[in-house]
Amino acid sequence: MERFKDFHNYEKEITKEAISKDKLASEKDTETEKNIEAEHSLIDFQKVIIGEKIRGFQEESFRNIKFDHIHLAKMIWIEDENKMDFYNLEVARKLIDFQFLNTRVFMNQLLKFYLCGFLLPLFISMTASNIVILNLCYTMCFFVQFFFIIFEIVRIWE
Repeated sequence: MERFKDFHNYEKEITKEAISKDKLASEKDTETEKNIEAEHSLIDFQKVIIGEKIRGFQEESFRNIKFDHIHLAKMIWIEDENKMDFYNLEVARKLIDFQFLNTRVFMNQLLKFYLCGFLLPLFISMTASNIVILNLCYTMCFFVQFFFIIFEIVRIWE
């Protein structure tokens, strides 16, 4: 969507994007009209943000809301087991899928950091006999574990 020129005409923009990605289409075929089926979703958060600010003002607890992924997750979190059908709604599924894309990238980066910063030095320390290499491996393992402890403390605090 960053490349869209006109968000009000998103159907044509999505069609142009699909045609440009069609590797079998030649220059001649793109000039003719094609019927291309494309699934898209547009979630406009402006009304949600305005609603949250109005609610905060009416409850006299107005604060500058930082509308980020954490706030979005808190908005769609339901603890009541009787209302679990909410998660089967298409809008809720789209929001969860939207959140998952960002979460997946972050979790992959954490996994790579853990593998390279803790497991690899731990395995090297099991086979190494040089005291300098052992100290370096133990130091790396310590700092990675310290990072994850601080990371969890920050998450608990939030």
